[in-house]
Parts: sequence; C-alpha cells; structure tokens
Amino acid sequence: MPGRANNVIRYAIYTRQSVEKIDDLGSCEVQFITCRDHAQATGEANLHWTGQRFDDEGYAGATLDRPAMRRLREVIDLGGIDRLYAVALDRLSRNVKDALTLLDELDRAQVELRLVHESETIPGAQNRFLRNILAAFAEFERDMTATRIAETRAYLKSHGRRLAGPVPYGYNAHPVTRQLVPDSKEARRVRLIFRRAAEGQTPNYITQRINHMGWRTKRWVARRSGRARGGGRWTARLVTALLRTPVYCGGFADGKGTRAGSHPAIVTDEVFGAAQAALDRRRTGRTAHRQRHQFPLRSKIVCPKCGRRLGTSMINRGSVPHGPRPSLPSDSVGAASLRVWPVHRSPILISQARASVGR
Repeated sequence: MPGRANNVIRYAIYTRQSVEKIDDLGSCEVQFITCRDHAQATGEANLHWTGQRFDDEGYAGATLDRPAMRRLREVIDLGGIDRLYAVALDRLSRNVKDALTLLDELDRAQVELRLVHESETIPGAQNRFLRNILAAFAEFERDMTATRIAETRAYLKSHGRRLAGPVPYGYNAHPVTRQLVPDSKEARRVRLIFRRAAEGQTPNYITQRINHMGWRTKRWVARRSGRARGGGRWTARLVTALLRTPVYCGGFADGKGTRAGSHPAIVTDEVFGAAQAALDRRRTGRTAHRQRHQFPLRSKIVCPKCGRRLGTSMINRGSVPHGPRPSLPSDSVGAASLRVWPVHRSPILISQARASVGR
C-alpha cells in the first residue's frame, strides 16, 4: 500500500445495475448500503470514505465504458483511493478481458479490492487466480443471459407477440402479459385518422383537424425515470408514422418487412392499404414533378476560383418556378470569367449560362 497520512485508508464504493429500477434489492442504493455496512463492520477506525459516489444505474457490464466507471478509473490513476468495495466482481465487469484490465490497474495503483459476497478470497497469487475464474464465470453468465433473451424474443416473434418498446397510440399494455389491448377511445380516433387518409386527406390537414378537436398524443410514464412523456400536440410527421405502422392492421414491423401479430387489429386491411396507397401517391407525385425539370447546364459551369463544377437549384414562387440557376459559391465571380464545358457545342446554351450567372 502507498504511504498514507496518519494511516488513513481512503475507500470508495462502486455499484452497478443493468436496468434502472426503484426499490429493487439489486439496486445501486442497496449495493452501496451493503458495501458501507461491510466496511464499517471491519472495525477499522482509520477507514475514511471519500464521499464520492460511483453508481452506474442502467448500464450493462459488457464494457468499461460507463460514466461512473470512467470517473473511478481516473481517481484510481491519480492515487485518490486505497481500497475499493463492490458487492461482487460481476458488478465491476462481466467481460474477462475488461475485468483483468481493471484488476491490473488496481494492482499498479496498489488499491485493495474488497468484494462483499466473495470475501473468502485470500491475498497473493491464489487470490489473483480465483479472481480470474470469477471474471470468467461473470462473462459466461452474461453470455447465458444474452442467449436466454434471444430465445425468448424468438419465441415471442414466432407466436405473434409484442417484444418491447412504447405502447402505440390506440392500444394499452395488458398489466400481466404486456401484450397490446385496444383502447376504445383511442381506437376510434385511429380509425378516423385512417379513414381520412384513405379518402385522400394529407397528414398536414389531418394534423390540423385533430389538434383543433383537442386530441393529444399518447401519454405514458417512463419505467426507468418515472417521468411523464407524450401528451402533446400532433404533428404531420407523427400522423404519417401512425399511418405507416402495421400494428393497426394486426402486424408488427420486423426489419424491412412485417410479421403477423396476435393482438386485435384496429383497422381493416382494406383501409390500411388504401391509406398506404394515398401516401405513396403523394410521394410519387412529388418525385415525378421534380424529375420533369431538365438541367442541361448541370456540372457544365466551372468556378474560376476553386475549379469546382457548379450544380443547379430551383426557386419556386407560388406556382411559377424561377430557374434553373447555377448554385454558386458565397463569393461573387464575373460571368465573363466562367468556363463553360461544351453542351452539344451550342453557343446559345453557353451564352444562357453566362447570362444566368450574371443575373
């Protein structure tokens, strides 16, 4: 151990919880209390807590890239502590390589590691060997947990069940199964939105109407933070996202496709398909309108200062398009100094280019 003033042992406590929970026996607060009581139970009068908390709540142990862990490693590197407490090695890391890296850093800084639930370890080479085994088991447990989660997700998907995520507007989560159950009031509103879209009304117009009627987005309370979310005004983007969501016709988005769901549909396949067709027609129409304009001078005009070939831009004022015009750099250049690449050897187009730039 490094020399200490008055033989004071400065200690810190590290805690980690993969998922933020309140009143959970595995929470960071309970871990902290457990470590603090364990330290006080040793009866060492010269123990002194640094007063700084190192709690990573809501972070997995797969890497060391965690806010509190980063701060702790900085303190260790600066020689700010003499002893570190944790309830178990898997709270520090669930990766063998990262655990060994952290243990090496503790050894170099001569920081003693005390694990509350693994206090039977003894000093020396045998302790290091045992800690390596514990780190390997921690990583094995993490891999097994990941495997179980993947198997559970595959089972839910094969049976048309909901996996996770916010509950969409129009549904509630069943208190036991967490599967989707239609909300009668919101479901009626969803059907009206789809009917309006199928009739050709734009998302922007639908947004104005439903906001005028006082409709608000779904409000929920985040499980981790306990904060209320949603409950605001609708936007055209939110309406478009709602119309594109296959959950309302009984399916789920799955990558680039969809999969069948076991929850009740709110709208029929016919209405859903009509709404998708209306949205697609609007997008196709705008794309076709943009593609009708020909720009024969695109990439034909060269900036005399930087040598870059200039693009083109359109300016729409009302229903009359003004352009195309070359997109110029911020500095002005004389039209006569422009170099124009031949466009079908047409002197008319070249003169038009210079005149366009000179406007």
